[in-house]
Amino acid sequence: MATVLVVDDDPDFLEIARYCLMPAGHEVKVASNGRVALEMMKTARPDVVLLDIMLDYVLEGLDITHDMHRDPQLRDIRVIVVSSLTGIAHDTLFSSDEHVPIDAWLSKPVSAQTLLAEIEKAGSKN
Repeated sequence: MATVLVVDDDPDFLEIARYCLMPAGHEVKVASNGRVALEMMKTARPDVVLLDIMLDYVLEGLDITHDMHRDPQLRDIRVIVVSSLTGIAHDTLFSSDEHVPIDAWLSKPVSAQTLLAEIEKAGSKN
């Protein structure tokens, strides 16, 4: 099973992710901001990162994906964004030509089945 780092500033989501992933045999680590998450990734490399976009500041999650992509030790870690940023209301936050180095994007709220399926899919690519 996969080691999953869940990065979210919502303690409820962190707990829900643990509740969904641990019974399926995944090891779950959590971080509430990008700085801590990057330090954790360098210390104990996860197989998959579940990443919120809005953390300590708007779009911090996107900055994390770019930091990971630039780091040879982190660039091949699978990243699944789990965010409430969806739809036309948030389309101006993203540059239309910006590459976002992620493997999947899930919209909150996300079902346990969908979350587990994406973790399995990402883990099978490692």
